[in-house]
Amino acid sequence: MSNTTKGAAGVQGTPTPTKGEKIELSKLAVKPSSQEQKETPNQEQEKFLSVEDRKKSFVMFEKLLEKHSKLAETKFKIESFEIGSDEANQTLKIEDVNGLSFRTGNPTLIRDVIQLIKTQVSEACTAAELEVLKFKI
Repeated sequence: MSNTTKGAAGVQGTPTPTKGEKIELSKLAVKPSSQEQKETPNQEQEKFLSVEDRKKSFVMFEKLLEKHSKLAETKFKIESFEIGSDEANQTLKIEDVNGLSFRTGNPTLIRDVIQLIKTQVSEACTAAELEVLKFKI
C-alpha cells in the first residue's frame, strides 16, 4: 500500500511507495495544467495557416515584390539621367490631368527636380524593400 504525500519533487499527491511495493508509471506522469492545455491549440493554429490564408498571404507578398521591382527600375532610370549645361539638350515637361503643361529647358531647375525625384523614389524603394524583408507568410 502506498502513501500519498509530497514526493521528491515536492508535488502534493505524488505516490510514495512502501518498502517492496511497485508504482505504476502512469501514476507518475506529469499532467499539463489547464492553462498549458489552453495554450497548445492556439500555438498550433499560429504555426499552421489554412491553405486559403497562405494563398492570400502569397498574393500580398507578390504585390510587395512587384511594387519593389517597379520602384527599383524607376530608381535606376532616374539615376541614369544626365543634365547638360545648355538649354538645347534637355527639356522638362510637366502636364496635369486637364492637359495644362509646363515646359522648361533650364538645367538648374531640371537638376533640382530630378534630385527631388531621386530622393523620393530612393526612400520609397528602401521602404518597399523593408516591407518585403519583414513580411511573414
